[in-house]
Amino acid sequence: MSEVTQVFNNGNMTITNYDITKLFLRDTRFVTAEFTNGTGAELVLPAGTLLARTGADNKAVIIDKTATTTGAQIPLGVNASSVTIAIAATVTLTVCVKGEIEKSLVVLPAGTDYDDNIQGRTLEDRIMGDTLGILLITSENLTEFDNQ
Repeated sequence: MSEVTQVFNNGNMTITNYDITKLFLRDTRFVTAEFTNGTGAELVLPAGTLLARTGADNKAVIIDKTATTTGAQIPLGVNASSVTIAIAATVTLTVCVKGEIEKSLVVLPAGTDYDDNIQGRTLEDRIMGDTLGILLITSENLTEFDNQ
């Protein structure tokens, strides 16, 4: 996820922006999970997407805070890499289920927030309590132009 962008170069002076943000910070553990695209259209699943696992077929799904009995409301982990999934295709994803993760890079579904109540607990509490041990970390290092 790190990126280097040269924003200015006139031969005498160069301005370069360095983005060293990382989704997975440390002590991570990964599992694989099958994911079937049932949306009826090609699906782009970005790295950092919060996933759950349904009880009926044991497949990964995008977390759904409104689900009540399928298991889709209980966090499994965070998708490790971006993937494009064809209509009705099934792919095997690598999912982070333990470790420190940069909170700002986790992709939540539209209309979903960390403070949402899911069966009596906030989504953030569910992520940290229902997974094998995901800890959401907020980090801001060298965010000012003059690094102060």
